[in-house]
Amino acid sequence: MHDVADSVLNTYYGECPKCEVPHDQLGDSNRFLAYDYRKALETYALADGDICMFRAACKDNRIKPVFHPFWESLLLANMYVSITPDILHQLLQGVVKHLIAWLSDPLVFGPQCIDARCRLMPPNHQIALFPKGISILARDSGKEHKNIC
Repeated sequence: MHDVADSVLNTYYGECPKCEVPHDQLGDSNRFLAYDYRKALETYALADGDICMFRAACKDNRIKPVFHPFWESLLLANMYVSITPDILHQLLQGVVKHLIAWLSDPLVFGPQCIDARCRLMPPNHQIALFPKGISILARDSGKEHKNIC
């Protein structure tokens, strides 16, 4: 969902396309305010003026500086409400993220044990190997995440 939402809503990769949750609190159960559609429209209206002012306003609103997005003229369609999450994808992401965090906890197994188990996997045509372990992956790609799953 994020790839499509990022390109349509002009949000940055890793940012929530629906609300103003800080990046480090993604996945928490806290509720945050939805993106203000009017504020986004006002920001994109600045595109015809001073480019530095436009870029600064976009940065302040955490949106990409796109010159008049296609949905700007759709005044009755709030794009931030129109995008719906892919529940299966989100659940898979959340469950795997939680499971890895739980197993990597020093009171359960710990990152060294998880990495050692990754290194012990025998070569196989169907399994991706992580010879350095998975605890070193700060931001895994979609393919890496799928292979971890």
